[in-house]
Order: sequence, then structure tokens, then C-alpha cells
Amino acid sequence: MADSDIQLEQSSDSDTSSSIDEPQPPPKPKSKVIKKPHKVPEIIEESAEEPEISTKIKKIAKFVKPSKKAVESTAVQKKAPVRRKSINFFKSPWEVFKQDWRALLAEFVATTMFVFMGTGLLVSYNKDKLEGGDLGAGLVSISFGFGTALSTMIYTVANISGGHLNPAVTIALLAIRQIELFKALGYVGCQMAGGIIGSALMYGVMPDNISELIHMGATTLAPNVQPGEGCALEICLTFILVFTVCATAELSGDLTHMGRFAPLAIGYSVLVDHMIGVPFTGASMNPARSFGPAVVSGHFENHWVYWVGPIVGGLFASMAYNHLFIATYEFEKKDNE
Repeated sequence: MADSDIQLEQSSDSDTSSSIDEPQPPPKPKSKVIKKPHKVPEIIEESAEEPEISTKIKKIAKFVKPSKKAVESTAVQKKAPVRRKSINFFKSPWEVFKQDWRALLAEFVATTMFVFMGTGLLVSYNKDKLEGGDLGAGLVSISFGFGTALSTMIYTVANISGGHLNPAVTIALLAIRQIELFKALGYVGCQMAGGIIGSALMYGVMPDNISELIHMGATTLAPNVQPGEGCALEICLTFILVFTVCATAELSGDLTHMGRFAPLAIGYSVLVDHMIGVPFTGASMNPARSFGPAVVSGHFENHWVYWVGPIVGGLFASMAYNHLFIATYEFEKKDNE
């Protein structure tokens, strides 16, 4: 056996003897680094115990002083949500056209389709009526048709322009500064043009004799209804419509911000308004809807009723909602701050 082997054996013997003589230290616990990969799945699986963990964290948090940034972030979260944003009310016409031309185009297209559907519905109903039928019980079918048509068109363009489709709505929001001045003027112009094109399109595709018989679906007063009575009824009906618009759209100042079910609620209000007003005034509530058929047919009898009534009713609704709910809310929010 070599000397090196003898030395190795001696060293091993000395090591074993020393290990026997010396007391052995207790075994070290396994490091947390090794256990972490094995505990991660267990923590994920035990997600159902989150309430117990959250209560423990809350107890510990009582003895921990939060940082300045944490205090500021929680204070921001506790503040009431901002209900409206500031807008550049006197934005120039060029900026309006440059930035919002899609919204203007959307109002034109949506109003065109809405007037086409509404007046086309009246022509279809009268055709069936002349032939001795009663299409969908008359009043109910017209009411459901207008309500569904408006709700559909608002859903179509709500994320682009806000889905006004009505000069009375635009003017009402303009009065409380929830839309820029020149944008509102552009909206009204596009809505009026859409009403004319929609009515002309209906006249081009529907039977002429029936379209001319009902003046292209123009709104007219019933024989026993006076202009003053008709105007008062239009004020009340438009108040309901615009108040619903203000309540569901929350007057955020952002034209693309609207509740998910706001168009549906607005459509329901139009449906009920038509059931009330069709036998007396035709239930316009929309100057563009009355102006388009009047231009195409040339029938302007008592036409002022369908401008004054909807605009006055819309102004009453927007200002009432703004002062009774929005302004009071902001005043209380400042006091709480």
C-alpha cells in the first residue's frame, strides 16, 4: 500500500474519531428558498381562505404606519366620482370639423335612418289600414316601431357622437354647457339634413299615393286639437324624453360616455310618449323628424308647434335635472371635502 493511501486512511480515521467525540449540532431547518416553489401552488389553491388572510392583514395594518403616498391614493379613491368634465365651449368651427367630423357624420346618418324607419312605418300602417287590415293594432305598432328605431340608432352611434338624433336634445345639452357651441350647431344642421334625406328616401321607395296621402309621414294636429294644446302636449312629452336622456347619460360631459342600457331606456320613453301623443299631435318630440317630411311634402300647417314644444320641453328637462340633481350633488361634494 502506498504512503498516500496510508495517510488518507489515517485522516479518515481521525475525522471519524473527531466526529464521534464532538457533539453533533442539531440539523438545520430547510431554507425557505427551497420550500417556496412547493408552497406557491398551495397558496393559489387556498384562495378560498382569502377572507381570513385579509382579516389578519387588517390586524397587522393597525400597527403599521402607512406611507404618505398610500394615504394620498386612498384619499383619491374615497372622493366621489367626477360627474362631468370641462369642455372648450367656444371651440372654433375648424377644430370642431377637424376633430369631430365623424360625430357629425354619425348624427347625419343615424337621423336619416331613424326618419326613414319612422315615416316608412306610418306609410306601411296606412297601406294596411286602407286595405281593411289593422297592422299590429295600429297605435301599439307605431309606438313600438318608433321606440325600437330610436333605441337601435342610439346604440349604433352612441360611442361616436352620443346619439342625439334630435335638435331638442342637442339644444337642451347646449343650454347647460354639456356640448361645445359650434359642435351643437353642427349637430343640429346634420340632424335637419338627415331628416330631409330620410324622408326623401322613404318617398322614393314607398308607394307615392299613400306617401302623399299622409304628407310623407309629417306630424299634424288632430282635428279637435288646438295649436296651444298641441304645443303643451309636445312640451310634456319632450320633457319626459330629455329628462330620461339626462338621467341615463349622467351628464358626464363626454359625448361617448353613456350607460349600457341608456338607449334602451330612451327608447322606452319614446314608446310610451307615442302611445300618449300619436292620436293628438303625432308625438314628434323631435324637430328634425317633423321638418324632414314637411320639406319633402310641402305641408307646414301648424309646423311651429313641433319646434317650440320640443325645444321648450327639452330646456325645462335639462335645466331641471342639472339644478336639482347635478348642481346639488356637486355642492354637497364640496362641503364633504
